[in-house]
Amino acid sequence: MPVYLVAAYGVFWGLTFVLVVSIWARQRRLEREIEVLEAQLKRTSAERTE
Repeated sequence: MPVYLVAAYGVFWGLTFVLVVSIWARQRRLEREIEVLEAQLKRTSAERTE
């Protein structure tokens, strides 16, 4: 197998891995932000009903 082909596969899978990890990290951050916003919404909703 040519060296360039092996290098191309390595670069492709390396970039794919980086992309997947990046998407995973962004999703985790957004989930935390949603939890914070939900807590704020519940708090303000409870304050308005009092």
